[in-house]
Amino acid sequence: MGRRVIAPYLLSKGINRIDFLMLSHAHPDHYGGLRHIIENFNVREIWSNGNSVAVEKSFLQFSKNRQLTHRVLRGEI
Repeated sequence: MGRRVIAPYLLSKGINRIDFLMLSHAHPDHYGGLRHIIENFNVREIWSNGNSVAVEKSFLQFSKNRQLTHRVLRGEI
């Protein structure tokens, strides 16, 4: 999804910098395309709900190696 849909769309709009990526929940169909986005765009931060237990460890290590800030957002319902 990141490589075939999101990246081409952003590039068509002249966007090459992303202030933050929001990881809504830790399912591979939601974070799987983020690796391509991080590799090909100037991404500053990743935001998540903090449920990193379910996120693939290699993705977390990949984003850490890229020196991305990972912010955990918490709110009340």
